[in-house]
Amino acid sequence: MSINWGVWSDVGSAVKATSQMQERGISAITPSQGIDIFEFLLTQPITQVGVIPINWQQFGQGLYRGLLSGSRYPNFIKETTTSSSNILTNY
Repeated sequence: MSINWGVWSDVGSAVKATSQMQERGISAITPSQGIDIFEFLLTQPITQVGVIPINWQQFGQGLYRGLLSGSRYPNFIKETTTSSSNILTNY
């Protein structure tokens, strides 16, 4: 299984970027959350997964502002922010 982890809190150089990411709707994974999620994922029949706690509404608003300012975001990102569901809602 391949796991694409988001930013972890309290660990590594990403700690400094956590506040900037939270402003964009992306939260950090605490070590205890990461362990719980890892244990859960080991029971799942998947080959690859991304683990990133995202507030889709806040993230989408940032993308929308970027689109209005002329930034070039692919259309699928905008669609993803409005139609995605999080399978790990318990975490």
